[in-house]
Amino acid sequence: MNHFIILILSFLFIPLSALGFVENVTHGYPSCIACHYSPTGGDMLTDYGRSLSSELMSTWSGYKGMEEPLFGAVKNTENIKLGGDFRRIQTWLDNDQVSQGSSFVMQSNFELGLIYDKVMFVGALGVQEGPDNFPRRGQFLSERHYVLWETSPTSRLRAGKFRLRYGINDPNHNRLIKRLFNFGYLSEAYNLEYTHYNQNYEVSVSSSAGRIDNPRVNSSEKALTTSFVHYLGGESRLGGSVLLGESTTKRRFLSGLFGVLKFSEHWLGEFELDRETAHFASSVSDEVETVASLLKLGHKTFKGFFWYALFEHSTQNSVSGHTGSHAPGIGIQWLPVPHLEIQLEYQRSVVSGSSGNPNHVGFLMFHMYPF
Repeated sequence: MNHFIILILSFLFIPLSALGFVENVTHGYPSCIACHYSPTGGDMLTDYGRSLSSELMSTWSGYKGMEEPLFGAVKNTENIKLGGDFRRIQTWLDNDQVSQGSSFVMQSNFELGLIYDKVMFVGALGVQEGPDNFPRRGQFLSERHYVLWETSPTSRLRAGKFRLRYGINDPNHNRLIKRLFNFGYLSEAYNLEYTHYNQNYEVSVSSSAGRIDNPRVNSSEKALTTSFVHYLGGESRLGGSVLLGESTTKRRFLSGLFGVLKFSEHWLGEFELDRETAHFASSVSDEVETVASLLKLGHKTFKGFFWYALFEHSTQNSVSGHTGSHAPGIGIQWLPVPHLEIQLEYQRSVVSGSSGNPNHVGFLMFHMYPF
């Protein structure tokens, strides 16, 4: 039983490898490519993104050059860029049946980017982390590797293995809007993506071939997606995404709205609402409808320190019945110096039919991105 609970905890709280601080939108950076090479944000930082990690995001800037790889011991060149992450986490779960926690390394990788003219080759190398009994722990893992072509100053073309673009790039894969719709941990697949930007909006079109290297995994779905985002004056984002996908077991249509909104100098909000209609190969005549949402209200108390309240909700309707869940929560995120993040979060999760036995779940995460 204890091994089972640890496995559940590790699945729930291993975040996405791509770290995206979407709150930076409210500081006048509505486009992800201001700080990241990836058009969807997260992953490797640009040189300008590194400077912002010191000037804008951290409580203390540290010494000169601390934002460079290995805290300034190594410097990126014009053609060689470095990245990487190390994360350790303490999780806990408590309800009427069990009280259990686990502490483990959940990510350690190194990322290398090579630039030739307008083309960049990016690859992340590491091992599968997790609790001692986690499947494939210690095995080689390349979460992403792709070629990125700057086709023009306002457009990018990307091909390779990376996470399909849809909705908000929230770094926590445990969000209902991520794991219910197969955008969770290790959901990267082989995709072709085109993104165009201008001063007011961005539009992206993607095609996914699934996991052509391992078509049996859940992410082997073939899909087409499109996303549109308006910058709303440069300090907010409002957009929508659509996905049409099919695998050997399921055909689905997914659509949603999302936004990152600045209310004042210190207050901001995030939201996402998604609806999926799906038909399964086992019973194509039966339709399953799933709706999930995320609301988040945050406050920047001082430079580098951010606290937030959130609410997640989901419902699922099918011929077999109705299920649902909701989970209010609170959390804090602190970046004391460049390359270091500390995050603490708690949620009270209630599943329909068991309101008298909620799950109290939470985590304390230590994240260092030394490269």
